[in-house]
Amino acid sequence: MTSGDRPLDDPALAEQDRPTSRITVAEIMLVFAGGALGSLARYAVLPHLAPSLASIPWALLILNTVGCIILGALLPFFDAHPRHSLRLFTTTGLLGGWTTYSSVALVGAELIRNHCTGRAVGFLALSLILGVGGAWLGEQVWLPRRRFS
Repeated sequence: MTSGDRPLDDPALAEQDRPTSRITVAEIMLVFAGGALGSLARYAVLPHLAPSLASIPWALLILNTVGCIILGALLPFFDAHPRHSLRLFTTTGLLGGWTTYSSVALVGAELIRNHCTGRAVGFLALSLILGVGGAWLGEQVWLPRRRFS
């Protein structure tokens, strides 16, 4: 199997052209280290953010939105300057540990279980809107693509 005319084990094969079907131990360690740091940072920061008001966990919304803004800001940089290892560490690892979809799902399920279906739908919709909006904002405001082309 080749990438263009080069064999896959050719050291001249650009890092971004490397096949994604093989996961190396180094890649696993990068994601693990980034995820551990992101999770620890979330654990340390969460108690200091806004308390939950009216059954809406604002701290969780803030953390996830900030993570989406940062992710949106970083992706144009990585698109323009592919650095596979750094991208794995920061986006999949660090920001994956910082943001937490499982907590969003858990809060939504708890609200439904407590017969607060309207609040659950509102919270889940707000999580999605803030996440996508945050990623868009990060991409547009912090690191516009035109700066890296």
